[in-house]
Amino acid sequence: MELADKLMRLAKDLRAIDNGRGPSNEDLANAPILYDWHLAYRPTTILRGVVVGHPRLGMGQIETSLVCWLDADRKWARTLSRYYRLSPDDRR
Repeated sequence: MELADKLMRLAKDLRAIDNGRGPSNEDLANAPILYDWHLAYRPTTILRGVVVGHPRLGMGQIETSLVCWLDADRKWARTLSRYYRLSPDDRR
């Protein structure tokens, strides 16, 4: 997927979140789960953790793309690339 397409999808999702419509049940059902996660900082904010169910990476330690939205209850996050469900036992 090209950067412009990712940014358009992200803008659509952020507008929906800002209007009180977070990810759909389907969005979250299809999102990989990130375990043992924490926010990390490069020049931008990212998540580091162990992912399960990533469409390209499968399972393993990852660093995400830019975190664009972190749910106030820290149940999910939207990065530049995709939604992630955040495991409840690791919410910080």
